[in-house]
Amino acid sequence: MAVAFADKGYHILLEKPMTTDLTSCKEVYDAVKRNDVMLAVCYVLRYTPFNRKIKQIIESGVLGSIVSIQHTESVGHYHFAHAYVRGSQRNKAVSSFSSDQELPRH
Repeated sequence: MAVAFADKGYHILLEKPMTTDLTSCKEVYDAVKRNDVMLAVCYVLRYTPFNRKIKQIIESGVLGSIVSIQHTESVGHYHFAHAYVRGSQRNKAVSSFSSDQELPRH
């Protein structure tokens, strides 16, 4: 689906995992580059306690009328260190890259 949307010129926001295999991942990457659209991959955190609290505060009205919110959660190096040791990143045969800098170049 991501390739089809990229081919229509849509910017794409995918939830982790982006795909389940390297071939599909490369197809998405190629479609995004070919169509000059943005691609972002996110973690699903909307039901975590801190996000539910933010929603509660906003809905309470205590902050007034909210016009815009930019909320990011940076993924630090420690996340990758943990994933490398205990997760699938410990084995290149069953994992994928984690940043654009690791993508194959043509």
